[in-house]
Amino acid sequence: MPIKCKSEVPRMMSLASASRLVLSSKFWRADVLVNAHLRYCTSILPLLTHNLRNDRGFHVSIHAPSGHNKWSKIKRSKGMADFERSKVISKLTAIIASAVRLGGGPNPDTNFQLASAIERARDAEIPKSTIEGAIKNASNPHSGQTLEEVMYEGRGPSGYVVLIEALTANRNRTRPEIRMIFEKYKAVLGEPGSAAFLFDHKGVVTVSRKEVTSDPLDLAIEVGAEDVSCEEQDEEGNEMCRFICDPNSLKSVSDALREKKLNVSSTVLEYIPKSYAVLDEEKYNKACALLDALSEHADVIHVYNNVTCN
Repeated sequence: MPIKCKSEVPRMMSLASASRLVLSSKFWRADVLVNAHLRYCTSILPLLTHNLRNDRGFHVSIHAPSGHNKWSKIKRSKGMADFERSKVISKLTAIIASAVRLGGGPNPDTNFQLASAIERARDAEIPKSTIEGAIKNASNPHSGQTLEEVMYEGRGPSGYVVLIEALTANRNRTRPEIRMIFEKYKAVLGEPGSAAFLFDHKGVVTVSRKEVTSDPLDLAIEVGAEDVSCEEQDEEGNEMCRFICDPNSLKSVSDALREKKLNVSSTVLEYIPKSYAVLDEEKYNKACALLDALSEHADVIHVYNNVTCN
């Protein structure tokens, strides 16, 4: 709301101050737009000397902006959302590039690792042009930096273990940064082999529980999976069945489920813990803080752990 005050016309005033006034000769009124730091009313300079003879007063209306508005809030929230979105795109395109270089070429029909990476990108609604561009750049040996797939292993303060899958162009930079995150949460970054033996490397095919009309275990045996679990939920709270298999059988299990007219939600390679560390609520929340901090690192692709809450 405008701040209003009445003042007499002074005999002297700077031209800089006068330039901030818009005058109305009929009502001797000035509307001045100033920033939020202005705490007082401003006067008119005697630039219009013919008006000074009447010794008349005038009103000054000062509109002091609050310093923020609806658009600034939208802009900040949109900027944060765009930043998070760009991080997701960067990570997924890096996964695609690594799959092309390490998994056997740019053809997803023969490179199942690439097919899985493309599927993840599509699930995240990455544009087709972005996916194709990542594949093309990775197929070019002169495209720039070469990303390297690395694994980091560590232990939390409550005895749980962490396995980190990352893609980096500089090992000497990434490892110290990961170590700093571990130390911040009183955890320890271990040497290679210190935690990996507590995980099994498996293929996982996910299908909605609603689509599985027969017994899930019978279906798992039929399609060639080693095991099945229907206890997890997706982001929308829908129950999902995870068919677990040998990494080399991932494509055949996925194809067998599709032949039964089931919609496959995801087909990925994962590290599944052999046993779990049961934590109380306080320790569980601290563990989640460490896992979230690791996941936010630009080079980290996935964080596996054996944490569960009692």
